[in-house]
Amino acid sequence: MIGRKMGSGLLALSLLLSSLTLPASAAGEDITAFTLSGDAAYTTPVRSEDKARIGEMWDAVSSSVKASLPAGAGEIARLTVEQGGKSTAYSIFADGGNVFARAGSTTSQLDADLFYKAVSQVPDFYKFRPIPTAQLPGEDAPAAAVTASSYSFRKLDGVFYRTRFTSQAAKSVPAAGGTLPLPKFSTQPNSIAVTVSDGEAQLFSGTSVEAEKYAVGTKAVLVRIEAAFDNASYKGSVTYQYSVDTSGGVIAQADAGSGVRFQVEGSSTYPGELIVLRAQGVPAGETITVASDIDFKPSFHDDGQGGKIALMPVSYFVAAGSHYVQLTAGGKTERFSITANGKDFQVQHLTVSASTTEQTIASQKANEEFNNTILTLRWNDDAQQRWNGRFILPVQGARITTQFGCIRYTNGSSSSDRHGGVDMAVAAGTPVSATNSGRVLYAGYLQLTGYTILVEHGYGLKSWHYHMNSVNVKTGDLVEKGQKIGEVGSTGFSTGPHLHFAMSVNNVFINPYTLINTDLLD
Repeated sequence: MIGRKMGSGLLALSLLLSSLTLPASAAGEDITAFTLSGDAAYTTPVRSEDKARIGEMWDAVSSSVKASLPAGAGEIARLTVEQGGKSTAYSIFADGGNVFARAGSTTSQLDADLFYKAVSQVPDFYKFRPIPTAQLPGEDAPAAAVTASSYSFRKLDGVFYRTRFTSQAAKSVPAAGGTLPLPKFSTQPNSIAVTVSDGEAQLFSGTSVEAEKYAVGTKAVLVRIEAAFDNASYKGSVTYQYSVDTSGGVIAQADAGSGVRFQVEGSSTYPGELIVLRAQGVPAGETITVASDIDFKPSFHDDGQGGKIALMPVSYFVAAGSHYVQLTAGGKTERFSITANGKDFQVQHLTVSASTTEQTIASQKANEEFNNTILTLRWNDDAQQRWNGRFILPVQGARITTQFGCIRYTNGSSSSDRHGGVDMAVAAGTPVSATNSGRVLYAGYLQLTGYTILVEHGYGLKSWHYHMNSVNVKTGDLVEKGQKIGEVGSTGFSTGPHLHFAMSVNNVFINPYTLINTDLLD
């Protein structure tokens, strides 16, 4: 290990000059600037002389370990360090979750989490980090207000992260010669849907081409644009709003309510996914009322930043098509359109021995034990966010034998059930890690699911682990991401060594890979 007190520069420079020892502060302060560049398709070269940024980058790489570059590693970025009037260039490589830096013939392995965090603090590095703007036509015209978004951009680690935003009130612009003014986007969407309403009734719904022919009268209208983005570097949907009136009026809905602002992240989604509801400016002690045709009642909690947050799962039973969520608080009511896109789920025919089914899924005793022990815990809601960043796989090297949401028929039955998680086949005894930090709601043995662990990660978000050989935690424990909590086995309703891993919000199971591949709240 190369400690923070070794070397006078970044990365492998500490290895090349290992005989020189300086205090960590001197080593970091000796650097005058660095330049970071990546794939031109989604990053922009940035040179920074900011001491804070230099310090963060130094923290990320000053504890590097000399290593060999794996054969499968790919270059993800280049880092040039200016120090003492000289520049040293490093190539940054990634191999899975590991990060390496190479200068000349010397390679060092970096702390991946610290490196990616340092990179994310460099302003303007990611081209598509900001939500695309929708600039309205006309001199000094404003941009359309963003009222909902699930927009995400890709970072160097290959993961998509959501861009946070604050919902805005719709702004007013005049009609252009009686026609509907439509915005120009800073990043062109893959598709655009336009709706026009007068605050009470919908007057128009169609494509942007059709909207160009819509005639605006003297009555104010509210325009809502749903823009969908799907690119290798950015994806998601954004809702924009603005008011239009030839007389300069603004309809009441455009700026209803006092200081309350609502937003919905994930308004274009799939069955089995998750949307995030946020609220700002809600008066103290007031309840946020939710109405929706999606069968779930979300609970709002303090988000730690002065606002309110609720997680709302979209069950795999939700039909594809248009749905809605309506939020009310502080005298303001706002209705959001939710699109559930179609999705095909795996169909599986499973054969299980009679002795196993008789002791598990066909056993009244086993089912009553599970229901009385576990099902009552589904509604436990910790009012704080316990997880940190994106979730990790609980086991490594596993083969997925049953996918999330699978429609499964057992032993030729004409009726099916739905698989709420993923089955991860791997050798018995393989360590099972906590997918993220949380509080253990239950750890023990159940006849139906074998050795079982249920963890609450905050706001009702839970992880489930079945069929283990043993557990290494107990009910009530606080666990950290990556901590060993048990070992893979084949207990309960199981045909072989595997881990049944699931995620849910309260009683509704969601696709666990969404939380692994995307930072939920970034």
